[in-house]
Amino acid sequence: GILIGDARLHPFLDFHTNFVSNPNRASTGGQSDLALTVRPGFNLELTGSGTELFFTTNAGYKHYLGLNDQDNSAVTSNLSRLNVGAALEAKFLKQGSLPLNLKIEFLHDETPRNQTLNQKLTHNMISSNLGFDAKPGGGALKFTLNYKPSIDLYPEADEALTTHRHVASFKTLWKFLPKTATFFETSFDALMYLSDTPVLSVDNTDDTSTTTVVNQDIQFFNVYTGLTGSITEKFRVLLRLGYGQALLTETQLATGESNPAGFLGQVDLKFKSSNNIVIGAGFNRTLSGAALYKYMIDNNIYLSSKATLARRWGFSVKGSVSMLEYGKLSIDSTDTNRSDTMIRVEAVASVAVTDWF
Repeated sequence: GILIGDARLHPFLDFHTNFVSNPNRASTGGQSDLALTVRPGFNLELTGSGTELFFTTNAGYKHYLGLNDQDNSAVTSNLSRLNVGAALEAKFLKQGSLPLNLKIEFLHDETPRNQTLNQKLTHNMISSNLGFDAKPGGGALKFTLNYKPSIDLYPEADEALTTHRHVASFKTLWKFLPKTATFFETSFDALMYLSDTPVLSVDNTDDTSTTTVVNQDIQFFNVYTGLTGSITEKFRVLLRLGYGQALLTETQLATGESNPAGFLGQVDLKFKSSNNIVIGAGFNRTLSGAALYKYMIDNNIYLSSKATLARRWGFSVKGSVSMLEYGKLSIDSTDTNRSDTMIRVEAVASVAVTDWF
């Protein structure tokens, strides 16, 4: 990096293209398009014996070419947008018995709006994370406590989606071998809406009346146990098995709907076939809150491969399939649970231009 006093500055510039088959996830009439993204930014690092600071910021412009634009109702070029991000990470008392970790992050996002053909959904998210790490004795046992509040702000036209979220988590990890550890973790996640503005009006199927749907506050409790570490010099594994439970009241559930609960887990495998090639695969099942539908269960299968050449060139390929299950709209018992399938494929090539950039 570029030395500025005791800090180092690392500027960067990302450029990539991607093909999107249905950017708005429209149920009918979705338009595919090719998008170009340019993302300049920089990282700033300051490291000391007891304190460590890291700041990063970037501004990315994503331009849809509009290859399949037909008329005013299907114009993907209107989705071209600017996303901005900035984050500050700090570590204090690094050499002490109770190190403190702090992170503050800002994100301006203009994602495509669901179930439309040419509209964006703009919002600003501010989040922070405060955490403590404790390693009593020789460090084989580690305790971590984290609290992460955040607020997601939408403009007045979409104020019904504005939320604040609070996540508290505790994790204990025991390294019983030099490169292998077992762990136990638990978390409480509360997602709450700042507005009682209805987000949807739906015609009931049994009469001529209309029901307005309001987003529901929701709380989750998750608990996991597992194993992580290197089985051999080339094989690394992460195994997580857990249980998740939503804490919805009867008035928040549709007729005949029960609180979402069940087993959660993750299997992540990494194989280092050589010093330059790493192959990964895994499965992850999670339970989280979702606007309008109250909750979302994600069953995600993923594959990845990463290779380096001559210490300068980098190549990676990633692919995943997410099978998403949602709750019911809180209107009547005739509504069925929504389910979606999302497929992602990504290929990246990179090159280190100089040794100091």
